[in-house]
Amino acid sequence: SRKFESSSFKGLYNFISYINQLTGRNNDFDKREAPEECDAVRIITAHGSKGLEYPVVFFAGGDVSFKQSVSIGEAPRFEYQEGFGIGMYLRTPSGLALVKNSTKNIIKDYRHRKKIEEEARVLYVILTRARERLYIVGQITSDIEEFMEEIAASREYMSTYGAYNISSMLKMILEMKEFETKTPREFLDNPPYVYTEEAERGIEKTVGDCEVADESDTNATINNISVQESKRIKDLLSERFSFVYPDNHLLRIPGKISVSRLYPEILDGSDESVIMMDIEESEDETDSRLPAFRTGNDPRDSAKRGIATHMLLQFCNLHNLVKNGADNELERLTKFGFLSAKDASLVRVKEVEKFRRSQLINEMIAARKIYREFRFNVKLPADQFTADDELRILYRNQEVLVQGVIDCLYEDENGGLHLIDYKTDRLTREELLDKELAKDKLYNKHSLQLSYYAYAVERMFGRLPDTVEVYSLPLGDTLDVSRLSCNK
Repeated sequence: SRKFESSSFKGLYNFISYINQLTGRNNDFDKREAPEECDAVRIITAHGSKGLEYPVVFFAGGDVSFKQSVSIGEAPRFEYQEGFGIGMYLRTPSGLALVKNSTKNIIKDYRHRKKIEEEARVLYVILTRARERLYIVGQITSDIEEFMEEIAASREYMSTYGAYNISSMLKMILEMKEFETKTPREFLDNPPYVYTEEAERGIEKTVGDCEVADESDTNATINNISVQESKRIKDLLSERFSFVYPDNHLLRIPGKISVSRLYPEILDGSDESVIMMDIEESEDETDSRLPAFRTGNDPRDSAKRGIATHMLLQFCNLHNLVKNGADNELERLTKFGFLSAKDASLVRVKEVEKFRRSQLINEMIAARKIYREFRFNVKLPADQFTADDELRILYRNQEVLVQGVIDCLYEDENGGLHLIDYKTDRLTREELLDKELAKDKLYNKHSLQLSYYAYAVERMFGRLPDTVEVYSLPLGDTLDVSRLSCNK
């Protein structure tokens, strides 16, 4: 500042502008190294002092805390640590609170230990810079006697955990002074332990003599209480870790389950391996056994085509489909964003044309009420989903929440309810020519799912559907499976 003031530019504003220009260009300021014999004080960081020595060193800020206490709300939700993976706070099922978990705690502890180790390395640099005198400066907010009592209590039960939870360099220095360790890192790696073999033998003797111990013997009393407290805590932990939840069988009941994953013995599966049955399949069973290079078809493409066709049936305008055809309706749905261009290219237009000419679409148009893509949540008796007689008794008053989507449910002009489920399953040539073969195949594959749909309709409408039908897109016709699905 004196150098700047001696130039032709003067004033505080010009000086600040000059400093801003220097910092903006990342330029160093003009550094004037004072000679060793100069009567001056050099202010330098611990990192910047590596490799240097000085006659007298003042270490300021010895009381600064190592760890900053951060609440869950302020801490980062998502953390990654090499060797440990991803750790994050998780929300409770209610969504109202964040909770800790083992992975997050392990990463937090690991980073804390690394931070303390780095602080120990910095402290080592600080303690080895002075040739003659080292002054350590730190503010103690509490009474000096209370502070020293805290240090003494910490020293008495020092361990690895205690060493890594020392809160400041000042406290670490005082602990090191007492135990005469050579370096801060050595103090962390091999902290002194209070409970030596002699101490353990002394405690055992005290326990053996506890009934006749003189109450005036302070050490014996303290040790006696310590052992009794340790035994109480051990018994308490043993009791809690051996606790068995009395309603453990209820843990097998899921909070919610999709109807497509439901089957009669689902609650008999173990917690580790519950067998899931995927009822809805779109691939050709023959093609699924052969590799793509042999058949020329990727089974996943077949599934995507079935899903895209299903979406068109979900959103299509029935009147426009009948009047203008499948291509026109497909173009309309793509234009208004109901289908993406990619999905539109996967739609099996020929099968949609068969649906356009079917009797089913006329019945849907003439219906008094129609529910398309009818989403539902119903509670089903839990005892219906176990083959174990004992579990059936335990689940007697329990329910399973089931969610699902019915492709189409309509009420005809006479009040009859009709449940329709679209199926894109590939059929063999024989099954396409013989409807009974196709019906047997689709019934064996989907009757269980349709029985749950029928039961859901009964719970919501107060009565079973009059008909349960599968509309096969490859076949272009409906197959009545009411005889078994509603009776299931």
